[in-house]
Amino acid sequence: MGTILFRLSLLILCFCCLKLNPCSGADRITATQSLSGDQTIVSAGGAFELGFFMPGKSENYYIGIWYKQVSPRTVVWVANRGSPVSNKFSSELRVSLNGCLALYNSSNVEIWSNRVSSAPHHSVQVVLLDDGNLVQLPNGSSPFPPNPPLWQSFDEPGDTWIPGSKIGFNKVTQRDISLTSWRNIEDPAPGPFLLKLGSNRSIELWKYYWPGHEWQRTLNFMNQFSYFDNQSETCLTYSQHKGSLISRYVLDPGGQIQLLSWQEFTKRWLVIWRQPAFLYEIDRYCGPYGSFTGESGSSPCRCLTGFVPASQVDYGSGAFYGGCYRSSPLRCDKTDRFWPIPVVRLPDNARISAAGSSKECETSCLSSCSCTAFSYNGTECSVWYVDLLNMRQDVPSGQTICINLAAEEFPSSNHKKWIDVSCVMNQLLPITRVIGRRLCWILYNYLTRPLKRKPTYGLEVCTCPPYHVLEDNG
Repeated sequence: MGTILFRLSLLILCFCCLKLNPCSGADRITATQSLSGDQTIVSAGGAFELGFFMPGKSENYYIGIWYKQVSPRTVVWVANRGSPVSNKFSSELRVSLNGCLALYNSSNVEIWSNRVSSAPHHSVQVVLLDDGNLVQLPNGSSPFPPNPPLWQSFDEPGDTWIPGSKIGFNKVTQRDISLTSWRNIEDPAPGPFLLKLGSNRSIELWKYYWPGHEWQRTLNFMNQFSYFDNQSETCLTYSQHKGSLISRYVLDPGGQIQLLSWQEFTKRWLVIWRQPAFLYEIDRYCGPYGSFTGESGSSPCRCLTGFVPASQVDYGSGAFYGGCYRSSPLRCDKTDRFWPIPVVRLPDNARISAAGSSKECETSCLSSCSCTAFSYNGTECSVWYVDLLNMRQDVPSGQTICINLAAEEFPSSNHKKWIDVSCVMNQLLPITRVIGRRLCWILYNYLTRPLKRKPTYGLEVCTCPPYHVLEDNG
């Protein structure tokens, strides 16, 4: 009998706990209903879910919103992007005493807050809507319209733009409503890339921009865009055509804006559109001393010889903008040597130096410890005194660049001499190509000139093929 009473008491206690905190399927957080551990809230129609999540192989937890019906989990918004917690069971998302939605860690220290303190905590509620928007409202009020929320996640987007959300400018707070890339695929902290609404309804992504009419004309086959300009904000938003597949725009860690559509049959996201169209068009995509090697391989970027990734984590997760640094510092003496890299698009910000030969160009570079590389094309000497940026290899019209490296990067003195000779010879390639093509043309004209007809005695006269067949596409 005692055992039965004990079990009954335990069931009643569990029921009471669930009643006090029903955050496993409810759509809101209130002063008496918080969220912790594996608990989640789900929008009324079951479209979106909010809770703790761990991106990739990370050991950190974040509060995020994701599609409820899409697997694997696809996160569209993150609250504490730069302030993760290590234990989701001892952390809690709740309405604070001053009426803010806030995240507290295991020491009850506030980690993140939406910075809204317009009402006592018992008079507000935070609701997850079916469009993926998390809104803070006064108790007893229904989701807007007509009344605007006290706060909404659509005013603070992350890297994802979903239907109904917006990019633009908030005239009240004087802040941009813009997309910011993740640092890498395992770290939602803000990265270096930003997409925002510019003047004349243009979309701006660093130095790139698209006029509003071009953006809309290109993408209206899937979405309907709307532009608003009122007393509180200027913004661009979009909605999906009826019956369209789930879609979203994402500014990825590499700086490319993509439109993705969910394919239910294959259970995968399909890239419908992207800009810039090619990764090498993204400014500083591979970072300092990184070189773009192609989009078909597992890694489109590679550190130059004598350099290593600045962050192995970022490089291994597809964020290359941090670039590379020297394995060995320059000694700034006669032991420093040059490593040739042929057929490349030369880096930006070169200085033109007066030099009549490759050797003079090399000497000009060695005269300054801040010189990082040089290139001589037969007529012009280019010298770099800054980080090497936007290099691209295997370019048909590419040139040879010689990278200044410390002696430790070369295995032997004989090898050093060979490298120096190789660098000079590589610089002479453009000249030798021109001379070679000219000689071939002369030889072709000589062999095909009109001749006095003589008996061939059964022999055939072979002619040299046209010179253009011998052209080097490199």
